[in-house]
Amino acid sequence: MKKFILSCLLFVFAAVPSFSDVLIPEFAFTGEDISKFSVAPSYMDVSLSFNVASGFDTYIRQESFKLESTQEKEYTSSEPGGMYSGSFGTSLSSVFVGERAYRNNIVKNFIRKEYIPVIDSYGRYREKLVGTPFIQECSLLYALSLMETGNLTGGTDILKTVIKSGGPAGDIATDSLFSYYFNIKNYQAVIAAGREQPKFTEYSLYTYLYSLMQRKEYGETEKTAAAQKELFDKYPYMYDFAVVADYLLGKPEEVAKLADKATANTAPMIADTLISKGDKTAAEKLVSSMSEGEAKNVLNAKLAILDRNINRAAELTGKLTADENRLNVFFFYVNQMFPALDPAFGDRIKFDKKTNNDYINYYNGLAAMAGKDYPQAVRRLDSIIFSRDLIESAYFYRGISYFRTDISKTEFLLLKYIDSSEEDEKVKIARYVLGQIYYLRGRTADALMLVEDCFTDDCKLLKAEIAIGGHQYEAAEGFLGKIQGEKASKLRAAILYNKKDFSGALAELKKVPHTEKETDYLLMLTYLKLDRHDEAVSIYKKHFADMQFFDTLTENLFLAGDYRRVLDLLDSTDNEPKNLLLRAKVYTSMKRYDDAEPIYRTLIAKNYAIFDSVYGLLSGYAARNMKTEFLKTGEMSLTGLGRFERKDFLLIQAARLAIDLKEIDLATKMVNRFFGEFPDSQYVREGYLLRGRLFKNTGRLEQCIADADRLMALGGSKEDALFLKADCTEAKDSAAAVKIYIQLTETSDRFRELANSKIAEVSKNPAEVLKAAEYFKDKDAELYYAGLERFLSLLDGAELVKNEQTVKDMLAGKNVSVMPGGYFHQGRVLEAKKQPEQAAAAYMKGYYLFPESKYAKQSLRQTVDIYKKLGKTKDAQVLEKKLSGK
Repeated sequence: MKKFILSCLLFVFAAVPSFSDVLIPEFAFTGEDISKFSVAPSYMDVSLSFNVASGFDTYIRQESFKLESTQEKEYTSSEPGGMYSGSFGTSLSSVFVGERAYRNNIVKNFIRKEYIPVIDSYGRYREKLVGTPFIQECSLLYALSLMETGNLTGGTDILKTVIKSGGPAGDIATDSLFSYYFNIKNYQAVIAAGREQPKFTEYSLYTYLYSLMQRKEYGETEKTAAAQKELFDKYPYMYDFAVVADYLLGKPEEVAKLADKATANTAPMIADTLISKGDKTAAEKLVSSMSEGEAKNVLNAKLAILDRNINRAAELTGKLTADENRLNVFFFYVNQMFPALDPAFGDRIKFDKKTNNDYINYYNGLAAMAGKDYPQAVRRLDSIIFSRDLIESAYFYRGISYFRTDISKTEFLLLKYIDSSEEDEKVKIARYVLGQIYYLRGRTADALMLVEDCFTDDCKLLKAEIAIGGHQYEAAEGFLGKIQGEKASKLRAAILYNKKDFSGALAELKKVPHTEKETDYLLMLTYLKLDRHDEAVSIYKKHFADMQFFDTLTENLFLAGDYRRVLDLLDSTDNEPKNLLLRAKVYTSMKRYDDAEPIYRTLIAKNYAIFDSVYGLLSGYAARNMKTEFLKTGEMSLTGLGRFERKDFLLIQAARLAIDLKEIDLATKMVNRFFGEFPDSQYVREGYLLRGRLFKNTGRLEQCIADADRLMALGGSKEDALFLKADCTEAKDSAAAVKIYIQLTETSDRFRELANSKIAEVSKNPAEVLKAAEYFKDKDAELYYAGLERFLSLLDGAELVKNEQTVKDMLAGKNVSVMPGGYFHQGRVLEAKKQPEQAAAAYMKGYYLFPESKYAKQSLRQTVDIYKKLGKTKDAQVLEKKLSGK
């Protein structure tokens, strides 16, 4: 019974040890889940290389043509004015050689790739060229010559100066600079130059866009397209860069806006974008204009998927020749159809690389999970054997799928997932599920460690559940906070129930719309605690076939003393032994011993619940003082029943009953049998206490003290043993006993009151008695005044006079149980103060007011002595007659 009460008080609703109660949070396969893996179709591999002529190349071709033309004789001399060489010619050259001749000389040497002469000539003629139309052109060729001879910094700085000057030379310089960087594939240098370029030429813009794409600067490409719209419109091929950039940036709206700019390069991307937007009409129009081939088959397959024509999509996918295109179509199918995937669609795809089958199994497995077909999900996900990424991602889904069939495998797989994954949300879910599993396995510390850094509502609920299991109800309430929902209400109900706030628990339980067995069980218990037995029985009737409900209900009603209702419930059951035992206990509690006795004997004959049955009989006989039957049954338990469960405890309990009946011999036999049969019993402490009291009651004080010492030697709490030792020491050495009692007042909460009362009763030290009495001042008036009376009785003379106020307080309280002693001690005080007549008056007042008190005769004797001392012989004789009863 005690065990049952404890289990009810510590009842924790949420901690039912069943893995079926583990909550798998809804993760709903978000778009991120089903598009976790992707592959670009082959039509993404487009060439954005166009044959764009550099202005510089055009310039060189033009100048080369002039150099080779016989009409341009000024190019033929090695020096400016060379045609006028000789004594006569020299004089003419000084007149006729001008800036064009210097320019032609520099151009000729550059075209012939004679860069050192270019540098030399520019140095000699630069001052003559400054201010002429040729200075920028010559500076350009000089800069390029410097670069060709290794002076890159000097050359590029001069080119940039020419570029800033603008004009035709500036444009040629622009193309020269971009061409130089572009030809050596220094795309970063092209991009840096482009970001500083004040005005683009066709060629420079093309190389800039090309370099941005090479460096995956798609955002910069998009900005450039917007900023250079005039050039884009003039050279429409440049829109290819914009389409690819927007496509790769994932901006379908921007790609769709460029549909009218579609080329052979970009038509597949634009069509793919229109398909993803669901714009079938525009997509079909664009696809139909494309030439037959792989890209067109991919896009038509996707259009078929949009039409839900899966067979057509499968046929077109079967025509594809590249695995990346097959996968691209499959991933599009997953995105469009998930979770309603037809496994046959993926299974019909024949990959060149068998490793790609992992993707089919992965997504078909996820679709099976979404449809709660966990065996199929397990079969598919377990078939992933090649792709490391897929294997690691599948740990999570496999763990969840195995949960219904193999909890150990779930644990293993989720641990693997936590160790390998960086997906925070799913790692939190995995930790939460594992935390529940560990909690139900009793691994509370591991469970808490897993969810320590998780603050989702699910994790908070689990933390609260764990706290409840550890009886940390305040902490559990903190975890729950303001979380609402069925589970939160159930947990709050469990907390409030355990905190004995049964009304609060009931209010929370009524918030649960869909009650389950465990919820109803707590609800029934709560009604029982609130003494609402009718409602408790109504809950039981919903689960009348569940013996846990029946046993709990009847036990609680029995403990509450609702015996009539218990009997009514028992009448609806069969006569199995446990029900018979409860019926017998009810009869015993109702003092219907004659009804209980035959049931107990029937159970003993069936060898069922021997302890309860024998104890029931003995307690019934003891209650009716039926010593003969008690002795017979007690002897039977000693000799006729052999060993049975809790026999050791029965011997102890039966011995106590025997002592109450003054059957010391039987009690002694019971105790001796206990120590003989059960020397290692868990009740050996009770055995020593009981035997010690038997020794005390029979005057064997040394044996009593010895048992007290044995009890203390067992370790643990010593308070029972100390009190027993003091009790047995008291008769032979009261001072030693008082020392033990004082020790108990200082160390034992349980014995503090009893020890103080014993000190007040036994001690011969007035200070000890007064201190013990003061302990009861606000606790027990009777013990308090009894202690004061004993304290005063230990005083005389001056010490008694010092405590006269105490006597006055006793009388002032007008407590009739205290006043007799008050008047008696008032007389003693007055005697001590040498006021005999007043003392005699006090004694006689106490006698006349309370003639039946224990102080009445003492008061008369004290008065007789006073009268004799005062010479009042006749008055003394009158009182002596009263004392003698004459």
